Amino acid sequence: MMGRDWDYEVCVLGASMYPTLKVNEFICVAKVNASSVRAAPGDGDILVFQRPNASLAKNPPLGAHRAIDKTVRNGLTYFETKGDNNDSPDQWDDSRGENYTWNGMFSELLLMGRVVGLRKTYAVEFPVAVMTIFLVCVIAADIVIFAFLMRRNVDSQATDSRGKRSEGAP
Repeated sequence: MMGRDWDYEVCVLGASMYPTLKVNEFICVAKVNASSVRAAPGDGDILVFQRPNASLAKNPPLGAHRAIDKTVRNGLTYFETKGDNNDSPDQWDDSRGENYTWNGMFSELLLMGRVVGLRKTYAVEFPVAVMTIFLVCVIAADIVIFAFLMRRNVDSQATDSRGKRSEGAP
C-alpha cells in the first residue's frame, strides 16, 4: 500500500476473521460514510467498529467483522456483521438503546471505518527486533571480554616465563 490513505491502524487480536485477517496483523482503516459501505455475505466490506457495551475485562473495545447486511431505520444506518471464521452473524446489544443497536445490528454511531489494507508488519516483530539487537550486543561484549582475558592470560604467561628465565640466569 503506497502513501497514507487511512486514518487508523489497528492490531488484530482475535481469530474471528481468519484466514482473511490473522492475529497480530495490523489493518489500515479509513473513515467512511455509512452509505458507502458495501454489505454482502462473504464479499462485503470489513468494518472496524466500537463494540456495543464493550468492557475491557471481557472484550477488546474495537471489533473488525464483515458487513453482510445493512438497513436504514429512523435516519441511522445499521450493520449486520459476521466474522469470516464464525458460523453465524453477530448479535449486538447495547444498553444505551436503539441509537446504538437494533435487531442485533450496530448503528453507524459505532462505526470507525472500513479496512482498506494490511500493513505487513506484525506486532511481534518489534520485540523480536529489540531482542535480536540486545543479543548481538551481548555476544559482541562477550567476544571483547574473552579477547581481553585471553590477551591478559598470554601477557601474564610471558611475564612468568621471562621472570623464571631471569631467576635461573647466572
